[in-house]
Amino acid sequence: IHIANTGAYDAIDKESYEARISWARNYVHSEKVKAFVNNPFSWTSWHDADSPFCHLQACRHFYEMFIYKTKNYCDIFCYSDATCSGLQLISGVQRFTDGCLSTNVMHTSKPGDAYHVVADGTIDLLSDPKYMELAFLHREEQTKARNKKLPPDKQIELRGNTFEFDVTQLDRSCTKHALMIFLYSGSYRTIHGSIFDRLKTKKGIDVPLGDRSIITRAVLD
Repeated sequence: IHIANTGAYDAIDKESYEARISWARNYVHSEKVKAFVNNPFSWTSWHDADSPFCHLQACRHFYEMFIYKTKNYCDIFCYSDATCSGLQLISGVQRFTDGCLSTNVMHTSKPGDAYHVVADGTIDLLSDPKYMELAFLHREEQTKARNKKLPPDKQIELRGNTFEFDVTQLDRSCTKHALMIFLYSGSYRTIHGSIFDRLKTKKGIDVPLGDRSIITRAVLD
């Protein structure tokens, strides 16, 4: 399991324990692994692992114990990464089942992923006509309130029911930091900036200004 987790090839670390064990049993006997275990400086495919040095260490340790049998004990740390630790703590204290399942406090057949839950939930809301109807009304009210404080030449255009952003571009990488900030009482502005900074830096997407408040509110909801 540790070898699968540290490699994380093709998201194997998100699969069930049984699937990870099966994958690792085949993987450790491959010529690629044998090559880099014996000569990690010449065979550098281990660089592509999610945690390369931990992955190399785990594979070398497996060979020392079970192939070459130069060791008969385990002296490496086999860790389990925390999944959104803020939500883990809150869910555990409040005995919130959904939160515990999505952060791996409670055992599931596949690892939970709170960040994925938020991303998928956001896409569902932005794809819901009733939700978007209310979102457009809220945006219009906000724009009118702002325009009252602005001179005529600085007025913000009312966009009606226009929404240009492709919701399929949202994924866990865009909502991960936002959820972490939210759980530690981050401000709306900080969460707002986090979402669009990641869309810009990770995907090269510059979201239209008029769509941003709707997306941020959907993430928070």
